[in-house]
Amino acid sequence: PRSPLPVLSPQRSAREHRDGERALREARGVQAEHRERLQALQEQLEQLRQQEQRLHQANPSFPSRAADRLSLVRQREQLQRLRDELGPGTAGTLLGTVPVRGLGSAL
Repeated sequence: PRSPLPVLSPQRSAREHRDGERALREARGVQAEHRERLQALQEQLEQLRQQEQRLHQANPSFPSRAADRLSLVRQREQLQRLRDELGPGTAGTLLGTVPVRGLGSAL
């Protein structure tokens, strides 16, 4: 037999409602922060893609210099770390349909 659901007092119901509203506001704030960080990461990624494209156009054998390669690798790694900090669920959800192109499999 199922036990009846407990009857909540109006005060407890109101408190739980306020707690739920507060938790929702906090979650929305975190989501907004993640969106801002993601936007910044996407802008950095686009800048790197454009930089890589310019370097490749200027020198078809790009990247020929070790320093150029190392710089790009470090920048890519830094972006990847930042993307990882967002978490796989959050980053994937916030990315939506935004394409990530131009940097190959480094990201």
